[in-house]
Amino acid sequence: NLDETLLESIKDIQLTIPVKVNHIFPQEGTFSIIEETHIITQENHGESHYSFIIPPAEACVLTLTLIMKDNTIHEHELNPHTFQSGVQYECNVLKAEQRPGIRNAEQLIAFSQLINGGSSDKWELSDFGEEIDGEMVYRLLADITLTEAECILLEPIGKNTSFSNTFDGEGHTISNLKIKAQNGCGGLFSIVSSTGIIQNLNITNASGPIKIGAYSSGIGFIAGQCMGNIFNCHVSNSMLSNKESSYTGGIAGYTSGKIINSSVKNVTLESTTGSLGILTGYLYNGKITNSYSSNNTSTQSINHNGGICGYAKNGTIANCYIHSNINVKGQIVGTGENSTITYCYCDQAPLYNENKNCTTPKNYIYKTDFTATSNNIPIHELLNQWIGNDTTYLQWKAGTTLPAIFITQ
Repeated sequence: NLDETLLESIKDIQLTIPVKVNHIFPQEGTFSIIEETHIITQENHGESHYSFIIPPAEACVLTLTLIMKDNTIHEHELNPHTFQSGVQYECNVLKAEQRPGIRNAEQLIAFSQLINGGSSDKWELSDFGEEIDGEMVYRLLADITLTEAECILLEPIGKNTSFSNTFDGEGHTISNLKIKAQNGCGGLFSIVSSTGIIQNLNITNASGPIKIGAYSSGIGFIAGQCMGNIFNCHVSNSMLSNKESSYTGGIAGYTSGKIINSSVKNVTLESTTGSLGILTGYLYNGKITNSYSSNNTSTQSINHNGGICGYAKNGTIANCYIHSNINVKGQIVGTGENSTITYCYCDQAPLYNENKNCTTPKNYIYKTDFTATSNNIPIHELLNQWIGNDTTYLQWKAGTTLPAIFITQ
């Protein structure tokens, strides 16, 4: 991937590869590789992406050469790397001043391994983020669609030591994620600590039959456990089947931190036991505000099964919107214990499946025209009244595919 500002100066791109395929055995579905250097040259065709086929090889050293229009040559020997079949690898040619961040699946995999204490022969954590006001901020700088092989290599982030920094998706989307569980937690992020922040991230077409082998402490698409903050994160068109006792949620399995400005839509969640919530399975001393769930399906039959949260203990759920969820026992909460639910709106009752000393908002049902039953005010206007001038929260507006949606940042 070439930085677009370099395109006008480049004439040719060359890749020197030290190995080549010697022979193919079709009946066996195998091939042999020999050490023989060859050079592949591509002319600058005015686009920023150039593809080369590289044989699977261990500790392979590639050399990238840029031949400029003024006939100067820039040659760079890449670090030794093991290339596997079925995996796409990318090399970004950037200007020195370009900011660090994750731009492709290879870098996302490397980031997951490095943040978990592993090593990379090509990248360092500083390639993916920078320190701002004493805190590390890692960024996702492009949409990423994962292959099956890449999902195998990707590790749950924070599986060994909880993630305590900031990960900013910058509105980008990770597609085709396969959820894995390690050390009792599963998700793109395994555990997010009390200082951790995940923000501005979308996940779509994710899936995962999860079989943990023991009782877990949380399974979710964004995070298994969230003790920190999840802001403006959205999950859509995904399916999670959890075959073990657990807290299962579309955003996070277990939440003792905050989920704000987030949503789950067109998602199917399945769990045999434990607690299941469309946003979070278990909310303990945590908060969910200004968020929604829509057109989701739950396949859990036990009581702790809700459209926002499966089980809420000492939690707060405020200014949330629920629409057309199937098979949830409680539209907001499956079981609520000593929790506060305010300014939440549903298209049907009941608010709880089981209420253990929780507050209940009045007039929370809205009609088929998406206005409140008590005063005929549109739901998106009621949600915005609660927000007021607080810039922590995104505003709502009426939409065509969903009756109340967040305004895009």
